Amino acid sequence: MDSAGRRSAEWRAWTGKERERATDEVYAAPRRRIDEFKISLHSNGYAQYGFSERVRQSIRPGDRHALDRWQLSDVEVVPGWKPLLALQFADSQLLDEDTNITAKTVVVPSAPAGQTTSVLLLVGEPGSPPLDNGPSLVGILDRASGGSVALVSTHTAYDAIDQSGTVPALASGISWKVPGLSQDDPHDWVLQAGSDGTRRVIELVRASHVQLQLPALLPYRGAVRMWSDAPVELQQLELACGILVCRQDGATELFVDQRSRCDHSRLGANAADLCDSHARGEADSGWGRLPNGTSYTILSTQRVPDEDANNP
Repeated sequence: MDSAGRRSAEWRAWTGKERERATDEVYAAPRRRIDEFKISLHSNGYAQYGFSERVRQSIRPGDRHALDRWQLSDVEVVPGWKPLLALQFADSQLLDEDTNITAKTVVVPSAPAGQTTSVLLLVGEPGSPPLDNGPSLVGILDRASGGSVALVSTHTAYDAIDQSGTVPALASGISWKVPGLSQDDPHDWVLQAGSDGTRRVIELVRASHVQLQLPALLPYRGAVRMWSDAPVELQQLELACGILVCRQDGATELFVDQRSRCDHSRLGANAADLCDSHARGEADSGWGRLPNGTSYTILSTQRVPDEDANNP
């Protein structure tokens, strides 16, 4: 989840239960679709991506129950811990959705704009050295053998959407489709094999739910939004090429006017400088304030006021 409340689908990871005790089976699935499919690691060291029992009962005779199978990698990511799965959530693929956070939900902060949050499922055998209990450790699941599964978050400079707006992952992965079932979820998933055989699941937004995403404007690290998403009272500021909003909780948003009269080549750098000065309490008279206490300021280029002066 990012600072503006955009989020991925909610995922669940668990070890199998047998008389309320953990087994050596490990499962992971999007919570909304948990009764349709899942990724599982079995005690024999093999993992698979397959359908749930409910789906298996309804598919055609002869259809595969498992769409992909692989053996747990022998490569240790850290001493004593082998990778089972990587779940990848690109910043560009987060959605504004109602958030229902329970006491059991672990919220993983998202990577900066233009990057990806990865949650790694690592398998440790009995006697594996404990992992550092730092901010990247999401949780630990026990296994009956005495081993454990650790969930660890990382940030990478990878994004599932390239600059042309295409999704390279779709060309080389297995799409997470369930035959005969309605597709009302806003998310889709693609399963890819890594160089060591470990699978990664890339979460994408379905085409029917895609909202035009603006590119990151580095070195500005906050959210970049469409002009039409700006507060109504700010959209009336016609001389703006962008409006920087700094909320009381520290989150920032940059609403970008995409009309060609604006030169955006310095917009990201200017926004980053303004964020820094606002955080230091050095906001000048160019800042305004909305009724809810949110601060904002206009970013423009000389071309815009010049054109306005020449067209009275």
